[in-house]
Amino acid sequence: MKRIALYISVGAALLFLSAPTLLTNKTEQGLQAFNQIAPTKQGLSTHHLLQQAKHHQPLEADRFTFYHFPQAHPLVLYFAGPQVLHMQRLHQQTGEPIAPLLGEAWVNSLHRAMQHWQNHWHTPYWPAALALLLLFILWARRYKPAVGTLTELNANTLLLAYASQTGTAQAMAEQLQQAYEHQGRAVHCVSLNALTPQLLQQCQRALFIASTCGDGDTPDNGARFASRFFTQAFDFSTLTFAVLALGDKRYPQFCAFGLRLHQWLENNQARALFAPQTYDSSNGELPTLWQQHLQQEGIDGTNQTEPWHAATLIKRVCLNPNSHNEPLYLLRFHTPTLTWQAGDILCCQIPTASGYVLREYSIANMLTTQQSVELVVRQLHKKNGELGLGSGWLTETLALQSDLTVKVRTNPAFALAPHDAPVILIGAGSGIAGLRSHWQHRATQLAENTWLVYGERHPDNENFLPFLLPETFACISTAFSQCSSQPHYVQDVLVNHLQHVKHWINNGAYLYICGSQTGMGEGVHQALVSILGEETLQKLANEGRYRKDLY
Repeated sequence: MKRIALYISVGAALLFLSAPTLLTNKTEQGLQAFNQIAPTKQGLSTHHLLQQAKHHQPLEADRFTFYHFPQAHPLVLYFAGPQVLHMQRLHQQTGEPIAPLLGEAWVNSLHRAMQHWQNHWHTPYWPAALALLLLFILWARRYKPAVGTLTELNANTLLLAYASQTGTAQAMAEQLQQAYEHQGRAVHCVSLNALTPQLLQQCQRALFIASTCGDGDTPDNGARFASRFFTQAFDFSTLTFAVLALGDKRYPQFCAFGLRLHQWLENNQARALFAPQTYDSSNGELPTLWQQHLQQEGIDGTNQTEPWHAATLIKRVCLNPNSHNEPLYLLRFHTPTLTWQAGDILCCQIPTASGYVLREYSIANMLTTQQSVELVVRQLHKKNGELGLGSGWLTETLALQSDLTVKVRTNPAFALAPHDAPVILIGAGSGIAGLRSHWQHRATQLAENTWLVYGERHPDNENFLPFLLPETFACISTAFSQCSSQPHYVQDVLVNHLQHVKHWINNGAYLYICGSQTGMGEGVHQALVSILGEETLQKLANEGRYRKDLY
């Protein structure tokens, strides 16, 4: 008993001496915000807050726990397996994320405040600080810093793993998870980055749904897994698996990443249920073998998703009428039954002689009471001079007041950042669409720490940003590739302002990239690597602060 009492006394003294490090500037603000009393105004219902918590779930997280405290903003803990991946507060009235509780600011504040504690040890705050530090230490002992990996999986649990860039594969995996759980089956749904070879060796059955980003590229939430393990050999002889590879047949390397994943698993002695099945996003039809397997499992394999709606074209404006380049159009549709959030995708049924094909476009505006959805579409031409299938129909063939069949697909990989976090929006051409909804939302939140870096071709004929942007927008940098005096691209703007980029990132900025993968997307990525380093950029991606909507 004496020894225990001694340990308690020494521990209490050490905690007492170190506790008020939590009372420094940034930590104190964070703690006050965490304990802030919500306004007396009626907040959102728990159901709506849960929906918001689900919408803002990081890609690496497989579940979350929701805490709704009296007189305080709700708290959400996101988990990857048994580990806490992220802590996030949601605003009681809006459901939007507010400043994160975890991050480097905690560590920095612990070092900055020793002088404060030494000078103010007698203040009445120390009991609360002591309690908070004790809770933090207990949490740190229970949960080590997560890197987005799981540590254990029951052999009888079905593993559903996805690699998703725009949210399609993730949505399909989560739909399957719900169907299996409805049957009472044990199932675990995670991103590919959350897996390890050791976890796969514990598993007996797995279904993989893997997208290919652009022309053969790996989705962000599968890139870390692929780069670490695809060059190594493992023994997966106890694993039976199937792969559904998602892609777009318009690209030469159709479904390349999913096929590569299947081959890697087979090369490491895993047993395939059948050959890799490919899914063309342009028609939305699941392959027969995949459907048959799900039906044998008692699962509806028809890929039921959000219902389709009629959208009436009410406005079509050419943004660059005097340009010699391809026309760029702003389209507005009346859609009284649609709901969406910034970053989401509009799926459109484009009629052809043999039926319909699907085309997806980034939604270019935030949801308002006007009940209209907007797109920014570049009119493209094929090599033979014919109009592009989707862009031609939308920009020329579809008549005003005519209906288009559409539905919204959520895109968690391009979801809103916390409104008080800095944001850098980077895009070119029609990529302005995916960025515009974000800055409209931030303008309504009076978020001034927003920086748009946008590129077009000619400053005289394609300088239409004043038409698209609200006047309250904070900071704009433009690049024109066909400017006679100084032609340059968005990646050149980043390199020329590298100190600003570093400053914004060090202050917690989120990066959003929208536009063509070839050229702009690749160039911006290389510029960011040269400015921040590969390791830092990967860290930002793991934290959900490097978000891309590329096509």
